[in-house]
Amino acid sequence: MQPESVAGDAASSCPATATEVAIAAAPSRPTAGRRRPIRHLRWWIIGLVTLGTVLNYLARSTLSVAAPTLRAELHMSTAQYSYVVMVFQLAYTVMQTVAGSVLDLLGRGWGSSCSRSAGRWPTWAMAWP
Repeated sequence: MQPESVAGDAASSCPATATEVAIAAAPSRPTAGRRRPIRHLRWWIIGLVTLGTVLNYLARSTLSVAAPTLRAELHMSTAQYSYVVMVFQLAYTVMQTVAGSVLDLLGRGWGSSCSRSAGRWPTWAMAWP
């Protein structure tokens, strides 16, 4: 027995697949439970990527701003300071991949809660004498 065509036209020579028949027969979802689309979603995404790039640049440039003070207070040579920068960059690179993988595993809800909590730990640690 051949399934009916999607168009329901007896003259159609191309029979519909079982999936197409099931989709055509499925009731449509009520519109009350649907989320509204985000207006100008493309621009929101571009803005968030730009913000992420700026924050990444600022985080990576903090060592260059702090270089004179660090080198003077810790009595570091240029070679020693370059090791500090190299380790910082390496840790930053590795942890971006690790954090991304962990957030993918946890999901959006738990991932954002954990990242917010982890971001507060340095502040809490500074508050304690």
